[in-house]
Amino acid sequence: MKVDVTDAMVEAQGSNSAELGRRARTYRMAVLLLLAQVLVLAAAVAQPSAN
Repeated sequence: MKVDVTDAMVEAQGSNSAELGRRARTYRMAVLLLLAQVLVLAAAVAQPSAN
């Protein structure tokens, strides 16, 4: 029984690692998109008014 539990834990660790890697990539992409939005907003605010 201990071997089965250990095997299950090792398998779960591998799948958790893969899921965390996917989430980390998604988080990094979201941060880059947010940065792009902030830069576009800053550029828009910095533009002189046409009035």
